[in-house]
Amino acid sequence: KLGIASLDAMGEAIIQEGKVKSFSAIFPPESLAKLNAAILITALQEGANAHKDIDAMVNFFTDDAVVTFPNQPPPNVATGKEEIRAWQEMEFAAKSHIEGSNLQVAGDKLTWTLVVSADSLRELGIDSFEGTAEAVVQEGKFKSFTLTLNPESLAKLEAASVIVAFDDAVNAHDIDALLALFADDVVTTFPGQPPPNVFTGTGAAQRTWWQEGNFAVNIHVESRNRQVAGNKVTWIGKVSIDPWRKLGVAPLEGTTEAVVQGGKIKSFTFTLNQESLAKLAAAIAKTEEDFSHVFFMSLDPGLNMVSLPLKPSKAYT
Repeated sequence: KLGIASLDAMGEAIIQEGKVKSFSAIFPPESLAKLNAAILITALQEGANAHKDIDAMVNFFTDDAVVTFPNQPPPNVATGKEEIRAWQEMEFAAKSHIEGSNLQVAGDKLTWTLVVSADSLRELGIDSFEGTAEAVVQEGKFKSFTLTLNPESLAKLEAASVIVAFDDAVNAHDIDALLALFADDVVTTFPGQPPPNVFTGTGAAQRTWWQEGNFAVNIHVESRNRQVAGNKVTWIGKVSIDPWRKLGVAPLEGTTEAVVQGGKIKSFTFTLNQESLAKLAAAIAKTEEDFSHVFFMSLDPGLNMVSLPLKPSKAYT
């Protein structure tokens, strides 16, 4: 539970008549330091996961403590108890959960593996991220605390953040912000839609597709069930555009896949699901089958004008 596999100790025992008369264990300073560190980290973890007592959490840190998240977006440094309190309030609100393991102690310096999950991560499609935590302890409190994400977790966070920015750019109809998220050799694909439905690069064709094919018809997108695996993100996209709104079928849903490399979208594919395709086809067919109603006008005795639908929904009688 404390993340310690074992502790070294010197044992002494007195044996009388084949039985232990007394026993004592003396822990060397190194083992005591590791034990005290583990107790401190466990108390921090339990307090963080309980989401109840902000004051107790802040009290784990010295007055001039510094908390740092080196490879995360700013603000990524909290200095002093006021800023640490603000950080903890944010963690409480996100229902964050932490688990520590692999504790190493060297003097007053602690190093351990930390796994973090939170509502804000789950909304991005990330179950949890993992990193290396380092801390310096003085008089039973944290003087400094640093969490550095490992490369895999960093790639997940970067990929998810780019896709959130993609949705924002599309809904704002901001072509420059959108194209800035694409790699120079990006490939965007829209299977099942009329050609051209594959666009490469960020040139005129890509720009025209988004401006005239989407922004001009007031596109709006929503994402759900986002899942991040390495640099690949998949999610269900709900899309509304004016033609679909007029047909009464918006929004339509499809599967979206994107690969993110170096903070840019390398590939993007959106495929309408079968239910949405059937819904769209039925709506289009309905509009094509009933062009107008029968129109009759008497012009002269014995001369009448009759207008019939080109493709009536019911046979004439």
